[in-house]
Amino acid sequence: MSRIVHLSLKVDDIQKTGDFYQKMFNFQDAVTKKTRDHTSRHMTDGEIDFTLLTYDDDATSAESTAAGDGPCIHH
Repeated sequence: MSRIVHLSLKVDDIQKTGDFYQKMFNFQDAVTKKTRDHTSRHMTDGEIDFTLLTYDDDATSAESTAAGDGPCIHH
């Protein structure tokens, strides 16, 4: 079992970034959903929940700004 079971990245282009991880690391889509002020694309390789987040342009929640501006590791 992997010690890291969840990783979330904040990205600018959820489709392009997700497609890269599918091609390079064989991640498969689990679910993509809109929640409050962001869209999340959950992917997996069978062991890790790998999530890509993109926030709405007008997002002001503490969650949307917690990791800083621009693409980054969110949590």
